[in-house]
Amino acid sequence: MMKISRDMIRIYARKILGRRGTFLLRNIVSDLFYYTGFGEKIDRPDGISAVTISYNEEDWIRYSLLSIKDLVDEYIVMDSSNDRTPEIIRELIDNEGLNIRYEWVPPGNIPEVRNRGIRKARFKWILVWDADFILYDEAVKIIREVIESLRKNRHHMIYWPFITICGDLCHVCSEKPYHIEHWMYTYSDKVRYKYLGKIDSLIAPLSIYKVVFIKKPLGLHINARSPRRTAVKHLWYKHRDLFEKSRESFDEIAEELAEKEFGTKDLDLIGEKIIREMTRRLPLYREEVFGRYPASLRDKYLRCLEESS
Repeated sequence: MMKISRDMIRIYARKILGRRGTFLLRNIVSDLFYYTGFGEKIDRPDGISAVTISYNEEDWIRYSLLSIKDLVDEYIVMDSSNDRTPEIIRELIDNEGLNIRYEWVPPGNIPEVRNRGIRKARFKWILVWDADFILYDEAVKIIREVIESLRKNRHHMIYWPFITICGDLCHVCSEKPYHIEHWMYTYSDKVRYKYLGKIDSLIAPLSIYKVVFIKKPLGLHINARSPRRTAVKHLWYKHRDLFEKSRESFDEIAEELAEKEFGTKDLDLIGEKIIREMTRRLPLYREEVFGRYPASLRDKYLRCLEESS
């Protein structure tokens, strides 16, 4: 008889309950524990720690980290880059005064790296902030107002949508390009990330967290990169296990796979072809639907629209 793991139970339960059902179950159970005095205590200072993992994000990391500078108290950056990303981070520390604690880590297991970064965090709130996320200009105020409205001595998990951008800066990934996850939560040592299937997922006991859902999109998740990075990411999605088990650089693995799949090691050429084919079938980003583009990137967005018309 096949043994069913706890992880499999989690996967099936989430599929059956859906997002609303999962939120409802979590809130019922956490309410029961909190109001009967069995809720977990919070013993960290007020503040927000942004935990960022990055791999060759020289295109977006400056925009990404600066977009939350008025929200967070510290950045924990776990970086595996071999491009200009470390240099840009040093510039942000020296020239912008960002409180960044930087560590270079070998490319590999994303949940393991994320857990390591979270353990380094000092503050009450954890902001899960990838290096290709960019917050809308008005979102800092919205997030702060939500945090201030919550009970100070209770654990919370805050969800909101990002709008996913694909190929270039003026196309979205689908007609409903919403990426919704638990982007902020109060720290607990009972929480960890691990793979559920091929997806790195947050594992948190039902008894701890009350869910808060912000319906309004608060930023962009930019899946638009240089042609070379586009080709590497395309191959990484198809062969993730191979990338994460190997000790070679991601670019070296990608070149080997590209030669087998496309008949060439020229990742720039492959990436250009992928971007052309991708954007040809994707809808445009519409500010009246998804929100005004962040000011730091709006000129690039408008230029992209002109080139696409």
